[in-house]
Amino acid sequence: MSHIESYLDKAKQLIGNKKYDYIIVCLGTNDVKHIYSGRQTEIVSNFELLLSKIKGYKWDGNSVPKIIYVTPPPLRVMNIKEKYKGGNQRLSELIPEFEAIAQKKEIVFVDIYNPLQKILDVYATDGVHMDNAGQQIVASQIVRAINIQK
Repeated sequence: MSHIESYLDKAKQLIGNKKYDYIIVCLGTNDVKHIYSGRQTEIVSNFELLLSKIKGYKWDGNSVPKIIYVTPPPLRVMNIKEKYKGGNQRLSELIPEFEAIAQKKEIVFVDIYNPLQKILDVYATDGVHMDNAGQQIVASQIVRAINIQK
């Protein structure tokens, strides 16, 4: 998170006189690894701080991009690498907090976690990483959210 402003500066530099319509934030899976199980409240506060920094960033000219937050997909509960054990439970507890923060900050919230719960194994054979078809589902949900915003 300490680099978010430099990333936004670089994006602003790359776009030149054009404008960004959307910034899409996809994160959260690594935050629920077993190693971070005792730091979940810190993850929530860091998430809020990150969204605040993105939302408060000063763009040049007409560019005031809408921010879209996309939840992580679910994680398999059984037959998953040790580092992800308990991750789906932690994620299920974080998602409502992420949603509340997004709503408070007027950020578009795209939930892919709940819709993919029952079909995860079809699209993520390792129980974590979505394959191409799974990524197409995610992309279609993002496009749907963008179309609703128009």
